Amino acid sequence: LGDLSSSIPENAVFDSLNLILKPNASHYFYGDTTKTQTLSVHEVIKDIETTTIPAGTQNIAAPFYVAGPAIFSTDKFDFNSSPIGSITFNPRVKAMDTLAIKLSNQLGQDFFDKIKSRDLKFNSTTNFQEYFKGMAIVPDASNSTLIGYTDSVEVRVNYSYLGTDGLNKSAYKSLVLNQKDFQYNQINYDRTGTPFEALTAANKVLASELTDGLVYIQNGTGTVAKIDFPSLKQFMLDEQVAINKA
Repeated sequence: LGDLSSSIPENAVFDSLNLILKPNASHYFYGDTTKTQTLSVHEVIKDIETTTIPAGTQNIAAPFYVAGPAIFSTDKFDFNSSPIGSITFNPRVKAMDTLAIKLSNQLGQDFFDKIKSRDLKFNSTTNFQEYFKGMAIVPDASNSTLIGYTDSVEVRVNYSYLGTDGLNKSAYKSLVLNQKDFQYNQINYDRTGTPFEALTAANKVLASELTDGLVYIQNGTGTVAKIDFPSLKQFMLDEQVAINKA
């Protein structure tokens, strides 16, 4: 949740609620960055849960990068169709250092009031997750580029107050992502009209004869290349041969 231990001044009033995104250090992107892009933020309404996969069955090893319960790009968690905030911007990828998305004032006021009154919902990560399940950042269908952001997501509850010196001051409380096990990227794809249209979750193997010999490896969609050597199985039938390494 971040550091919420310090008190908010009694005369403080809520100003705004912002979701802060920062580009990846390498500022990577893919696609046309000359067009404006739109992102909308939605409130998740279903508990985000991790999945435990078996260690490996039927000679299929578990992915080496999965060390325990995780969330996969095919997992879906319901979110409210009405956004709590959105932004349309020009993706000056190399120059952009921060993207601030203004969120619902109603939600922000609720956050502010609960933090100020030290409500139990902001007392621990578990309590907060029961009260607010998360946010989904959804790109517009007309977007033309992919932009890499860090997973150091931050939500700022901004407020202002009259200082002891008689001057107006501003400050904010920061809610940060401290359990990255519950952060993930969902990747959707559409193979309609391509040689790979028949490759689906139900039909997981597609012979290269059906794709004009084309083979792809695509990160995020679970597409890999499988190479079979049928003749090697003959070694198993030869009593004079023992395979000790492959």
